[in-house]
Amino acid sequence: MDRSRGKSLSFQAGHLIYVSEEFYTQGDSLMKRYVVIIGLIMHVLLPVLPSFAEEDQNADIGVVAVMPFGAFSVPDLSVDITGLTMEQLREQGFGLVSREELDDFLVSRRIRGVDFLSRPVIRAMGTTLSADALLTGSVDILRGGENPQVSISVQLVDCGDGGVIWANSMSRTGADYVTFLGLGKITSLDRLVRTVLGELLEGIPHRISRNDLGLAPFEITEASFSPSVIRG
Repeated sequence: MDRSRGKSLSFQAGHLIYVSEEFYTQGDSLMKRYVVIIGLIMHVLLPVLPSFAEEDQNADIGVVAVMPFGAFSVPDLSVDITGLTMEQLREQGFGLVSREELDDFLVSRRIRGVDFLSRPVIRAMGTTLSADALLTGSVDILRGGENPQVSISVQLVDCGDGGVIWANSMSRTGADYVTFLGLGKITSLDRLVRTVLGELLEGIPHRISRNDLGLAPFEITEASFSPSVIRG
């Protein structure tokens, strides 16, 4: 047999399979059939594989677990920020993990705060509680009085890969809502908190898009917050 001759099989799938007679003899008909079968499989499957990969990388955020908000610089939370946040998320159509279920999970894992939320713990939380995302937050300033002040930070974490999906922070005083006529000032701390939370969570995503930037997901090994300076 003349081994200088070669044969090739080409399939319209962005790939070229070249089979040279140097790799098999005339008696290797079984190998030839395998090559043809593999080529046909690639021809059928390769065009649809990208769509499957895209579907796997994107998912709706149906259920959210809300960690108790940290209050590192606020000695006493007179307003239930965590509860009001859950109320806002429920109004936006999210399903929520109950406080009891989350507390049981945190106790079983001996987790006392966001500093203990490693990537494996976040993934386990998602699996155990059927949560798609975890919302963590901190209350940096909370003051009542004639001109109440609020400063809140939040971030949304993907329970599938531990990546940060979205984050936001906001600082407001009651005087920030005064109009040009001198009306609209908020003097109630509870009302100010509800208003700020509504604005803070307005842009929260309802869908996880892990491959938007083509980057590997950010791995969370520690989570912490620092107080910020409030206007006014």
